[in-house]
Amino acid sequence: MGGGKDIRRGLEPLEFEECIVDSPEFRDNLNKHEKELDHTSHQIKRIIKEVKDLMSAAKVLSTRMKQLAILLNDFNFECIGTAQTDDENVICESLKRFGAIIGNIEDEREKMLTLADKHIIESLEDFRKKQIGGVKENKKKFDKKTEKFCQSQERFLNMSTKKPENTIQEADASLGMHEREYIQESLSYVLRIQEVQERIKFEFVEILLAFISGWLVFYHTAHEQAEDHRDYLQDLRHKVQKTRENFEEAREKVTELKTKYMEKRTKPEELFTKRGYLFLMEKSSLLKISILEPFKATWTKYYCTFKKQKREFTMLQFNQMNHNFTKPEVREDEKLTLFSCQRRASEFEKRFCFDLTFKEKPGIVYTFQALSEKDYRSWLSAMDGTEPAFLAPGKIKGNEAYQLDETGFIFVRRCINVLESRGLEDEGIYRKSGVGTKITKLLALGMNRKDTEDVFIEEKYRELMESNTIASALKMYLRNLSEPLMTYHYHTHFIEAAKQEGLNQRINEVHKLVYKLPQPNFEMLDMVIKHLTERVRTLYACMGESEGELSFEPNQIITNVRFSHEPGWLQGTLNGKTGLIPENYVEHLKPYN
Repeated sequence: MGGGKDIRRGLEPLEFEECIVDSPEFRDNLNKHEKELDHTSHQIKRIIKEVKDLMSAAKVLSTRMKQLAILLNDFNFECIGTAQTDDENVICESLKRFGAIIGNIEDEREKMLTLADKHIIESLEDFRKKQIGGVKENKKKFDKKTEKFCQSQERFLNMSTKKPENTIQEADASLGMHEREYIQESLSYVLRIQEVQERIKFEFVEILLAFISGWLVFYHTAHEQAEDHRDYLQDLRHKVQKTRENFEEAREKVTELKTKYMEKRTKPEELFTKRGYLFLMEKSSLLKISILEPFKATWTKYYCTFKKQKREFTMLQFNQMNHNFTKPEVREDEKLTLFSCQRRASEFEKRFCFDLTFKEKPGIVYTFQALSEKDYRSWLSAMDGTEPAFLAPGKIKGNEAYQLDETGFIFVRRCINVLESRGLEDEGIYRKSGVGTKITKLLALGMNRKDTEDVFIEEKYRELMESNTIASALKMYLRNLSEPLMTYHYHTHFIEAAKQEGLNQRINEVHKLVYKLPQPNFEMLDMVIKHLTERVRTLYACMGESEGELSFEPNQIITNVRFSHEPGWLQGTLNGKTGLIPENYVEHLKPYN
């Protein structure tokens, strides 16, 4: 029953800064702390059971006290950090000392008279349920917030670039809210664990200290033992009280630190130039994206780090929602040497994407997706990202702006006329990007007043008349206007209008704003919207055979028509219902006049 030095390895401390990074190492360390609290809770529960038995069965008091003495002697305070203070060492050894006192008294075969249950049992139960049990409740909330944030993050990242700007902004705001709630819950969870770990050192010990003091008073024959240990117990009380006072003082500072991290949410300076989570487009899906199945790419979450000085890039497949706490030494991360980093062209289906190549993987391009615009720019900055090659030599650069002048109107009108005359028969004219050099050349000619008309009719420019090239040039012109089509002035007004709850109210507000636009902006917007509004007329009757198919009679007008992923089928809206339509049952109508 003598006290020897505990050879168990101490736990790594939980840091608030790691809550922000949320690395795999942080999750492992958090899991170790959770297991230690479970172990502590189990030990406390056993002590409570023994004390109950002691109170209810005086005839077996001697046996029970020895059992309790053993449990107290075996109880361990897990060391947090690398060293402990003298007071902490005394507190950690106190339970072993209590066990020795109980053993000595039991050797004298003295009997304890009674001890009120509420002074011991209820206090221990209350400590275990409120403190350690409270940590488990915090864990449930933390796990829910983790899952909610990761799911929200993946939904946000999977949003198509075709989504309306207001929808993307709303999703971005929702993601920000979920991220803040997730970090708040993470910090609160870590703080609660730290509190309980500290409370065990004084609150739990105080309860047992009261128990020890109580039975010494009740046992007259134990008076000598009490006298022998009086100085020790008094010193322990002072150390426990001092620990409590230090805890209260430290708690205020830690709370301030928590608030600071929530306000700044800055990541600590470290060995890595950049680290965080990225989604990788798997190689097997790369072929599908370009040839077979455009919308069925597989994106896998990885924890990545980058050291700029060594150009060292590491990637470890990891997802907080289904982490099974694999030991760090068992995990397999891949270390590569960065060769190049290039921004993905804006025509790519996903946002925040960039391509990496590595010296160890010649000829293989890795496409990653960052978590946000800010994160995306941070990765590109850290890895010296460049623009796509086809944009570099041409005239269509990010800082070149076009005007809503007569030349621009002629160019847009000619593009739309050509696309509507035969381009709408092609698949994915706006989804699939044209060749960069052709887009550059078509725009350069189209913006030249004397060549605008010729480029669409002369045989020598025939190679530029592919539907995807024309559509990409049209998008590039609209995207690079000196001012957005809806204008900077009305930008926030359109967002506020789109947030109106009622459909009619939203329509009315947007309608008012559209008619406030400058005349050139209004005319261009009108021309583009009419072009994008595709309709068909039904030639035959059709009875839908499944829930996703439309039923219709001849000569009905179906709106919002677009291509579907099913060969030979279109998708459109009729009488408020959206579904599939056999392509050979309808004919395309001209755009609205």
